[in-house]
Amino acid sequence: MVFSAWSENENGQPPSVEDLARWADAYNLTTPVIADPYGDLGARFNGSSPTYVLLEPGMVIHVTRDHVRDDELMAIIDKVGK
Repeated sequence: MVFSAWSENENGQPPSVEDLARWADAYNLTTPVIADPYGDLGARFNGSSPTYVLLEPGMVIHVTRDHVRDDELMAIIDKVGK
């Protein structure tokens, strides 16, 4: 599973549900987008916003940073299929 966490909207304010929906639509995101208004996820994992998190089965964090590569996602999918 991949999700992205956004710490602020275009006005520097915590994102609303509507802001998150606009981001998802603007970037054609098909994975969950969550608010991280205090930047906790970015600070904990990679120091950037947005923060993308790729979870392995069992909710194990595989990678976090400002993007998730297709090959990383496919490796997790292959791992699940075995």
